[in-house]
Parts: sequence; C-alpha cells; structure tokens
Amino acid sequence: MPSVAAPGVRSSRWRLTLVRVLAILLGLVYLPGVLLLAVPWAPSSMAKTLPTLSPLIWSWAQFAHPDVGRWTFALSACVDEAIAVILFVLAWRPLARPLLLQFWPCSRC
Repeated sequence: MPSVAAPGVRSSRWRLTLVRVLAILLGLVYLPGVLLLAVPWAPSSMAKTLPTLSPLIWSWAQFAHPDVGRWTFALSACVDEAIAVILFVLAWRPLARPLLLQFWPCSRC
C-alpha cells in the first residue's frame, strides 16, 4: 500500500519517533494479558499465583469465584492482545498505516 504522504514532502523525524515510542509503550501495557489466554484450561489456584501485571489479571485474582469467569477473562485477553498487535504494527511502519486523526481538518495546520 503506498504511503499517504505526498512524495516530495518529508515528515518530521521527531513525530515519527514519538508515534513509535507511544505505540510501543501502549502495546506493552496490553501485552501481559497473554497470560490469561490459558485461563480456561488452567487450575483455579493460578488466579492467586499470577503476577498482577495488568488490571485484567488483578481483577481475575480478586474475582470471588475464579472458575466462573474463566472464559470471560480469556476473551477479554484476546481483545487486549489484538490491541497490542495493532499498536506494534503501527510502531513498525507508522506512515504506511495512517490514523484517521491525521485526516481531521485543522484550521491551524
């Protein structure tokens, strides 16, 4: 897919770096949810032994009956991991995958 930027216009290097750093940091925030993907098949004692790296893991550990919410937390983790993958892909090539916000009309731009 060709880049959206005009061929003769150079983008600011600091903006690309900022987008990449923010995308990686946000992707790392969502990444610990991968531990919850195995929850439906794990023993219920795993709820107390997992490190609380994300709010999703913490809420499963605080759940009154961890056996009841196994599939709920596993499916929530799938959404978190999809968000992490999207952010990492955005950090890899930010100009090839533009955000909708870039096309917003700006009076000061």
